Amino acid sequence: MQKGEISEGSGLRMLTRESNEGGTTMMSKPRQYLYIILDDWVLGYSIHKVDLDSDQLIPIQLGCNAREVASYLPPPWIRFMASHESLFSFSDAMGSKILALHPKEEGNYDWGGFCFDIHEGSLSYVPRHTHQLRPIYFPIGNRLFALGGFSMELLDLQPLVSSSSQLDALSWCKVSDPPFDSVFVISHAILPDSQTIFVSVHNSKTTYSFHMAGDGSFKWKKHGDWLLPFVGRGHFDSKLNAWVGIALYQEEPGHICSCELASATPGQRPDVKYSKECLFSEDPVEAHVGATLIYMGQESKYCLVECIECCYRYDFEPKKADPHVSLMFRLTAFCLKIDENGDLTTGGSQRVRYYKAPNNEVSKLFLLRPQVFWV
Repeated sequence: MQKGEISEGSGLRMLTRESNEGGTTMMSKPRQYLYIILDDWVLGYSIHKVDLDSDQLIPIQLGCNAREVASYLPPPWIRFMASHESLFSFSDAMGSKILALHPKEEGNYDWGGFCFDIHEGSLSYVPRHTHQLRPIYFPIGNRLFALGGFSMELLDLQPLVSSSSQLDALSWCKVSDPPFDSVFVISHAILPDSQTIFVSVHNSKTTYSFHMAGDGSFKWKKHGDWLLPFVGRGHFDSKLNAWVGIALYQEEPGHICSCELASATPGQRPDVKYSKECLFSEDPVEAHVGATLIYMGQESKYCLVECIECCYRYDFEPKKADPHVSLMFRLTAFCLKIDENGDLTTGGSQRVRYYKAPNNEVSKLFLLRPQVFWV
């Protein structure tokens, strides 16, 4: 086994990773990086660590130059063995922790799912939840909710300790079942009170809330016959006092949107603002594949991770091994604000950088929703 690799049956408790060249002390605040997960390893997945240093980003006006100087993603920071059949079994980051909860493979001992603590450089094992078909995860404090099918489960992540009895110490419990099938969920958001989750279901064009009461009870409630205006996760931006996300593709493709849930009524969805700028690539050479928005916290800072397919000829049928097509990650860092006219804008703050993806090694389905984390 090479440096930086772990397997389900290895029993390893510590991550093997590169040293911190900058050198930190126990009391210093860890520097944050962008982590991109790819299924580019035949035995499982790789986590690539990207430094979003502003000096390495190019103003949007020079975006074509940014693509011309694109480099390959950094070598894998760590790899782990897991099935490629369940691509979306990664939870949003819980503080400095990333959880991979892939289904158990037949014939292997069940160590459970992986819990990587990026800052501690440690690995722990956690039990798997029951319903594992395209789950949606909601990390709230030390609790992780998993929505799958017609089921909602909860895992209370008490401080993880490295011990052989860890799986026995943690367990999932079933909470209130949702009145819909999770495969139809198109968007979701967590309220800043950490007690309420909003979920939009596209087949019925309905939005529900899941509330955690102080007495420990849970309840689903229908909020209206409307959809949240974004796709995927909405991030609460305290400076804008609104939820921010990638606008629904059928409404304002490529734009960022914000909404205030307090303005919603059963018959009308929240008031929505769309960014004046399109954040997706508008270069005719670059075809959009998928995107994920990351909230970097403080001062309304964001990073849009867009996967694009670059085509250098126009008379072709896309094939996996076509030498004229290359997959890239287009990273756009920006800040959001409301201008003097009340419009949502980046205010010329956009900076971009391109990375080449490992061609012929990453599945197209995995790139529809890039798995990225800001930790």
